[in-house]
Amino acid sequence: MDSLVSRLENAVARMETLITGKPGEIGAPAAAAASSAPQAAEVDPLVTQLDKIIQDTFGKIDKEAATIGEDVAAASAEVMSVLAMMRDFVDISLRAKKPGMAELAEATKPMFELAMKLADPDRRSAHYDHLKTFGEAMSALQWLVMDPSMGTPAGYVKEIGGSAMMYANRVRKGQAGWDTVDTRFATAIDAFFKQLEEYIRENFKTGLKWCPNGADLKSIHPAMKTAPNPPTGGGLFDAFDGKDPTTMMKHVTKDMKTKNQPKQAPVKPQAPAKKPVAAKKDAPARPPKTELVMRKWTIENYVGDKVIVHEAESGQSVYLYNLVDCVVQLPTKFNQLTVDNCRGCGIIVETTTASIEVINSKKLEVQINGTCPTMTIDNTRGIQVHLSETAAAVELHSSTSTDMNVLPMWLEEEIPVPQQFVHKLVDGKLHTTTEEHV
Repeated sequence: MDSLVSRLENAVARMETLITGKPGEIGAPAAAAASSAPQAAEVDPLVTQLDKIIQDTFGKIDKEAATIGEDVAAASAEVMSVLAMMRDFVDISLRAKKPGMAELAEATKPMFELAMKLADPDRRSAHYDHLKTFGEAMSALQWLVMDPSMGTPAGYVKEIGGSAMMYANRVRKGQAGWDTVDTRFATAIDAFFKQLEEYIRENFKTGLKWCPNGADLKSIHPAMKTAPNPPTGGGLFDAFDGKDPTTMMKHVTKDMKTKNQPKQAPVKPQAPAKKPVAAKKDAPARPPKTELVMRKWTIENYVGDKVIVHEAESGQSVYLYNLVDCVVQLPTKFNQLTVDNCRGCGIIVETTTASIEVINSKKLEVQINGTCPTMTIDNTRGIQVHLSETAAAVELHSSTSTDMNVLPMWLEEEIPVPQQFVHKLVDGKLHTTTEEHV
């Protein structure tokens, strides 16, 4: 734990150096940077550009975070530390030779470890949506370790931005005015992802630019110059050494709790009572599955996961079943989406050519970024539908459903969907109107 705190303090020191405009050697204390002012001219323009993006977005959030809440201020400080590590890593990549997978995993481990702390905030917090926005945003760090076989880094950042904005829009909705601390929070998150996506698309189209004639990564990366593998608050990432670092954003502690208790006294059989809480993520009633059969994608039985389907095409349909506390991203244009028996999920859709159908579900958020002709909501309790301007023409059909709201993203307001009606016989015909509440 001490080493994690130490890394956090070092990262904050680097960000303070960044803010004062006196960057020094990566990983060096701020005082050393200030004493070597000539190095300021050596900072690569790509790093300076990234500095500006961070300060113009998350830097503004950090200045106001304390006015939102103490937990938001604490999380914001950690976000700034993670972004300082990202900035440092970009700087290092411009001066180092491309490392092997094991070396890359070792170098990025502290950064991903700190980001993981933000991924699962306390649901009891009054500022859960703020904290969850931070957690989703930090998933974007994986762009640093992507290669062409994984897709484009800019495209990945755009998708993560959509996920983060789902929670940021929750923060923004219901605000009385445009210029409040919460609306500024959401606006800054949106600006960060737009600017970072453009920055990556222009400068790192297929991934980081490693220097063919540069130094070995170990010789200039601060985390790799220190003693190897000190205890890091539980060793969350020890299992990943030498493996693909893109997997580091997954929770891996769940398999480690029961194996260490093989000789417990008979009193301990009570331990399985705790296990279902952790096993709930690992072992739904049926195994999680994503598959394409004929022209239908089936995604089912995931719990607390993030699922992205890049391959859905026009003429294909997507069926989501039995998902709990998941974020599902469908960034392509496809025919039809059905959401069945899902709970506590966020679903981000680009474009459907036919319809979206939601049935037998609870506490959902659906965001349509492109277009969708028709959306049907049946036997569902609690759904928020976020619409972009291009999706404004969607027709909503609802039955036996409650707590439905439409949130036009360009208006930044919440519009409740009527669920009470007045029926009256007039000249032998039944006329129906919505219940008006004064």
